[in-house]
Amino acid sequence: MRVEITRLDRDAPRHKPTVMPLKTREIIGFASKKAIAMAFATLSLLVNTVTAEPALDAGAARREIRVGNVMPYSGPLSSFTSIGRAEAAYFDMINDQGGINGRRLRLISYDDSSDPRIALERTRNLVERDKVLLIFGSFGTPSNLAVRPYVTSERVPQLFVASGDQTLNAPEAFPWTMGWQPLFRVEGRIYANYFSAYYPGRNIAVLWQNDQFGRDLLEGLQESLSDGAGTIVADITFDIFDKSIDTQIDILRSSGADILVFNGAPAMAALALRRLAEMLF
Repeated sequence: MRVEITRLDRDAPRHKPTVMPLKTREIIGFASKKAIAMAFATLSLLVNTVTAEPALDAGAARREIRVGNVMPYSGPLSSFTSIGRAEAAYFDMINDQGGINGRRLRLISYDDSSDPRIALERTRNLVERDKVLLIFGSFGTPSNLAVRPYVTSERVPQLFVASGDQTLNAPEAFPWTMGWQPLFRVEGRIYANYFSAYYPGRNIAVLWQNDQFGRDLLEGLQESLSDGAGTIVADITFDIFDKSIDTQIDILRSSGADILVFNGAPAMAALALRRLAEMLF
């Protein structure tokens, strides 16, 4: 399935925005401007070399910058497709402002259904058939790890990877791959610091997704709790294809935990919240 995103429905209902303090807005705005400047400075450097590549028609190279992307538009992690649509909306804004040096950004995005084999096939199509300049913001740890050796061999930039897996941060071995979001392990440490500061001595149960994401986040939580891993009285896993996680939640409730930490995908979080509400946990 090919999804070439052009523009979001601007008539769709929107939630009321949260008003942040002025100082917070200033800090976030400054950080966002720096990140955007870095991203498009990198892209501008790449654009300067694209016309030297014979694979892309010279006329097309003068008119547009082709950017490739792979997202789980279907499958168990389809909730994360909002990332791809937000990227498309941002590219639309850049195009509305004249593009980059007069060239329009064209985002070509494919569905991989969270399957690494499909992700590699789609990425090959983007590089060899669609002639994209770079792969931008593709989602998922397994998919990005499957694609990384290929883009490295082809010397195609794999930028702003949408994964917090620490193995994707290996610039010496894979110089064409660059991450973006905080590491999952760091995210776990942030939670641990919060619990240590505001809920010291409380018993914690962890329900985590049985993959590298869930494992890394759990390890970060264990590493940084003030009392060590002993504060975690129980932890149990689930699979993203599970239809129910009631049994896991029932077990964790019986552990006597005061706090439940959930590490998983949005669809599974909905199941967890429903069960927790039923149990008044």
